[in-house]
Amino acid sequence: MNKPSKNINPQKEVTWYLAVRRLDLWIASPDREPYQPDSIWVYNLDLGLVQAVKVTQPSPEPAEILDLFLQAMEEPPPSIQAPPHHPTRLYLEDAVLFPILKPIADAYHIEISHHPQPDAIDEVVDEMARHLSEKADEALPGLLSQEGVTPPLIRDLFKAAAQFYLAAPWNLLNNFQTLGIQVLPDPHTYVVLILGYAGMEYGLNIFQSWEEFEVFNSQASGVEEKLPADGLLVMYFDDASYLPPADLKDIKRYRWQVINKQNYPIPLILNSAGLMKRPDRQDIHLLETVLWAIPPFLAEHLKPDQQGDYHPVQATISIVTQEGKKEISITYPAGKLSHKDLPSSPLDWESETGLADEGGFSGIVDRRAMEGMWGFFGDKFEGQDQNRAQELMYKAWDEQNPAKRLILAHQALSISPDCADAYVLLAEEEADTYEEALGLYQEGVRAGERALGKTYFQENEGHFWGLLITRPYMRARTGLAGTLRALGQLDEAIVHYREMLRLNPMDNQGNRYLLLLMLMELNLGKEADALLKEHQEDWSAEWTYTRALRLFQEHGQSKISDQALTEALDQNPHVPSYLLGQKRIPHQPPPGIILGDESEAINYSAAYLAVWRKTPGSLDWLKTKLN
Repeated sequence: MNKPSKNINPQKEVTWYLAVRRLDLWIASPDREPYQPDSIWVYNLDLGLVQAVKVTQPSPEPAEILDLFLQAMEEPPPSIQAPPHHPTRLYLEDAVLFPILKPIADAYHIEISHHPQPDAIDEVVDEMARHLSEKADEALPGLLSQEGVTPPLIRDLFKAAAQFYLAAPWNLLNNFQTLGIQVLPDPHTYVVLILGYAGMEYGLNIFQSWEEFEVFNSQASGVEEKLPADGLLVMYFDDASYLPPADLKDIKRYRWQVINKQNYPIPLILNSAGLMKRPDRQDIHLLETVLWAIPPFLAEHLKPDQQGDYHPVQATISIVTQEGKKEISITYPAGKLSHKDLPSSPLDWESETGLADEGGFSGIVDRRAMEGMWGFFGDKFEGQDQNRAQELMYKAWDEQNPAKRLILAHQALSISPDCADAYVLLAEEEADTYEEALGLYQEGVRAGERALGKTYFQENEGHFWGLLITRPYMRARTGLAGTLRALGQLDEAIVHYREMLRLNPMDNQGNRYLLLLMLMELNLGKEADALLKEHQEDWSAEWTYTRALRLFQEHGQSKISDQALTEALDQNPHVPSYLLGQKRIPHQPPPGIILGDESEAINYSAAYLAVWRKTPGSLDWLKTKLN
């Protein structure tokens, strides 16, 4: 307990009033349920001024109340215009406060009594709550602030949101698999993108047209620039800290349905100006309709095609909303992308691309440039032009100016069309779409095959990558496989990854990790088992947790699968938190990955969350092992 300074003097015939009041305001944070804070008040009745005030957690501790009273004595506010002092009388609004204040009152000979006097402080308490609410609502108003939006309307929206969340449609559809939705008899088709497949952000986006979705799907600019000018209607599920206080208050007041403290429904409209608005009555009706219609459609009509996708389908769903019965036509897929933007540069264990801002310096050294410093260790291409072209490419990898890198790549090809690395750089930095990148990588693979020759492949199988002149070819083939995967041509991508592992069983590029993930995504369990066995010395989370999952898929919860899961948990205990949704997978990947670290858990969970979700009972099994 704090003790007051000795230089505190009494002021004659001064009466203070102390009260603890619950504020008409809701506070939210990610780690707890929303709550109404308390406020502690020390009020100077003679001057009609606040001597001290503090907003605190509900039911503050006695020590906190006493500390504020001592602060009022030692540090009077400027408005009081007085040195440190204490009152002659202290009125307590609540008799429960009496034993807390009595020791200090006795020490300073302050008369203390229980004296309810709410009129003296009601106005200032209400004014503070009003001020805090208005300040918090400046950024985002409550749902009921929109004209025509009523409590029953939001009640039914939240009901629809709850059943949508419990149906977990993100277990089935990824960020490229869209639904076309018509509210009959209106012929207009909305494009709906479901979020949550990667475990980062849960909810859905509703686009007014396929063209809007294509722009949003592109990587040509930042997220805000890709949003429709008229706004994008979205529904997110997140913790209460993202809700305005008005919504928190209304949720408690009207008892709207909420899943849990981590997943409040948050309907918004986002626009290209970077502003957020609340949906109007018409938008809310559309949201409710879509939320009710999607789960039965997915459950009854979506059928896997055994190629990592679903058969195209159209069906009509009957639902009942607040507006009454509706007929909803849903089509999968909503459309086919006319283009897909170029994926980020494929990185491997021995190669890291650090690109500069235009005309600037990134500060990151491209490891490919270092190969030129090693001088091939005497290992050269047979053709002199090929060696000259490759030397230019080492300069290109070392060049920080993007335009100059492209110039060097084209110069290299003008010297030798067999320069695989030139095609790799052009695919990474000049191509605008996946299709353009695919063509360049294919040319790079053919160039690498010509540069090395058939005999070289036969004589050096199993030693690729260890021989530096094979690396341009291996880089081109890795880029080709990754682009095929991005385009959904998984069978072809698998062929290339297998071939690279045959040429380089040591797998310096880490191709086995992408291959294993694709095999699991395509339910090719036996082939995944063979790959796991080929690299059984690998003790990464990708290997240990996937091995445990495969044993569970084959044997259910058994001694052998339990043992494998125990080994995985020993290797990295952080993974379950992300697979079970106790922690959200962050939007940005960790800057580096350390075995056994949380960074590795994030990396594994982002890749394999959907695979675990699609294995019936696997997450419940994982949960039992933690208890």
